[in-house]
Order: sequence, then structure tokens, then C-alpha cells
Amino acid sequence: MKHYPKERKDAVIAKMANHPSLPQLAEQEGISLPTLYAWRRKAREQGILMPSGDDTPDGWNSADKFNAVLQTASMNEAQFAEFCRANNRTLEKY
Repeated sequence: MKHYPKERKDAVIAKMANHPSLPQLAEQEGISLPTLYAWRRKAREQGILMPSGDDTPDGWNSADKFNAVLQTASMNEAQFAEFCRANNRTLEKY
């Protein structure tokens, strides 16, 4: 198995959070699809909000939406806006 530097892996995981199409991302980054699926699974296990796949609107399933609501419930408006910018998602519709 090929080893990727932590910085590269972190950068690709950050892209993954805003790019629900893993096959397309795999092609762009030159990283195998199984590797990206493993990285996404591990990131989600660590509580990182991540699109779940290409088969739901915006790549978010109900568990992702619920997790986002839990994480943002106690935030004020400014904190919530920063959270949305950091996750590049409009969570208000959820």
C-alpha cells in the first residue's frame, strides 16, 4: 500500500468534505478509490462532517444532518456562520 504524507492526506480529506464524488476526486488526485473510501470512513469515525456518498442530495444522509445539528445547537449566529463557512455547506436548510 502506498504511503502518503500527512499533509497530502489532510489536504485531500479537506477536499473530500466539499466534494462528494469520490471517483472524480480519485481521478483528479491520482489516489485509488479504495484509499479515498478508507480515508473518508476514518474521518467520519473521528466525527468529521463528510458527505456520505453520491446517492443523496448534496451527499448528506440523515445521520450527517443530525450530527451537524448537534454540533451547532449551542452556537451563536457568528459561530454558526463560521462553522458553515468552514464546512462549505449551508446547514440552515437541514
